Amino acid sequence: MREPRDWLGSWYRFRQREETEPARSTATLSFDDFVQAWCRDPRPEFADVGSQARFLRPRQGAGVDRLFRYEEIGTFVAFLEDRLDCEITLPRLNVSPAGATELSPATEGLLHTTAAEDFALYDSLLAGRG
Repeated sequence: MREPRDWLGSWYRFRQREETEPARSTATLSFDDFVQAWCRDPRPEFADVGSQARFLRPRQGAGVDRLFRYEEIGTFVAFLEDRLDCEITLPRLNVSPAGATELSPATEGLLHTTAAEDFALYDSLLAGRG
């Protein structure tokens, strides 16, 4: 799981690419505008990227038994290598382009309120424990 603000930043930068269809493009928006739109209900198409907490939460049954922080990918790889008894090398693919992702204090606060469930899930993932 990615840190929620970082996750939205990746979607924002990804949708700035030239080949993005106009209704989903963020090319003419600031990150602050994108996050404010993501916090609306309903979300405009360009900001309708879902929620990590909703995606990762079990719909029925127990759900996943291990969840790792994105920035601790090494812990995830070590876990898999131990379980599968083989070396794993992950290529770096599908990387969003660099871009500015500053937020005003008001938008930062709005994000933390709107994405409270996402931040709580992320915060529950202790470093290195998966």
